[in-house]
Amino acid sequence: MLCLKGFQVAAFLTRQLVCASRAFGVAIVAQRRTIRARLNDPDSFRRTCKPLRLVAFALVATTASLVWGDLSQAGSVPAISGSFTMTSDEGDYIGQGKSYSFPARALTLGLIQDGISVGVLTNDRWGVSLVAPTAPDGTRQRLKKGVYKNAERFADALHPGLTVAGAGRGCNESTGRFTVLDAKYGPNGYVRSLHATFEQHCEGLEPALRGEVIVAAPPPPPRLKLELTLDPSSTSLSADGIRLEGTIACTQTVDYPSVTTELSEGFGGGAVGSASISLPKCGPKPRRWQMTVASSNGIPFTADSVRLTVRAGATDAFYTAYLGESIGNVTEELPTREVAVAGGSGPNAGSDSNSSRPTWSIVVVLSIIAGLGWSLVIALLLRGRGRRQV
Repeated sequence: MLCLKGFQVAAFLTRQLVCASRAFGVAIVAQRRTIRARLNDPDSFRRTCKPLRLVAFALVATTASLVWGDLSQAGSVPAISGSFTMTSDEGDYIGQGKSYSFPARALTLGLIQDGISVGVLTNDRWGVSLVAPTAPDGTRQRLKKGVYKNAERFADALHPGLTVAGAGRGCNESTGRFTVLDAKYGPNGYVRSLHATFEQHCEGLEPALRGEVIVAAPPPPPRLKLELTLDPSSTSLSADGIRLEGTIACTQTVDYPSVTTELSEGFGGGAVGSASISLPKCGPKPRRWQMTVASSNGIPFTADSVRLTVRAGATDAFYTAYLGESIGNVTEELPTREVAVAGGSGPNAGSDSNSSRPTWSIVVVLSIIAGLGWSLVIALLLRGRGRRQV
């Protein structure tokens, strides 16, 4: 009795395995025939498989979505030349045993997790991503010429990354290899061209999907640059704080650039403050900015000069999409400097910080001159009195 139950359990588990394999497009004909022969109940076999097929197909759809999500994260540009071809073995779930060829006009080339991705702009959304193994410290490495063996879906320190997906199909786990015959990069990590071959096995099975990509991208666009100026002559003190003015220009038109300032009075114990403004747009023509910086520590600004740092920031739309926000953000900072403040109540109020602070010097000189004048007058009076006495 126990032996019979054990056989039934084993047969049931084997039947489940075959159902799942069929759902992933893997035909295990020999095992299926053996199971059917043992069970001698095809209808039962089909009834058992039906619900599992639904679950398995749901898993496949989810996997394909996740795989394409990996590929669609890449910042990419339309290719200007190249080709993308694939050949699928019979029994390969991804390629379905077919051959594929895509022209340059349907291709894109870009980055994915510091690897390279090639996409196809069709309804089936085919794509391949190639990623180098991570460095020992976990950082990503750039792909270069060479053979990359023992590839898996996700790259790590021991394995390069390889993913080929499309038509709503993707591997939950993939193994294989690829060869980078050529890879050229431009400034800021921009991928200029790629020539590579690949071989992918889905779920560790023998049928393979093999292909070759030869893709070239257009020249990289120039990086956004900012030009920031400060007008020292416009720096003045008011009841609200210190007023600053300057200009900002951008090599390309961008939205909402920012200007940030940090002020400090003296080398400690004085007033400090900071402020930031956002402008609607920035372009090649310099745009004037102005702001008033109030004290942030409760001590009012009173001195005739302050130490000042000014920086500007803007987002490079292309490289933000291509490389990520941390790379696409561009900043420009002026060297920290001491700037004269007009209207300050300090000993040098309104003076030029680059001058030799003449205000007190003038007062001293005038005082000396006045003192000498009065001394001369007194001396003359005393001399005249002496003569009259004689």
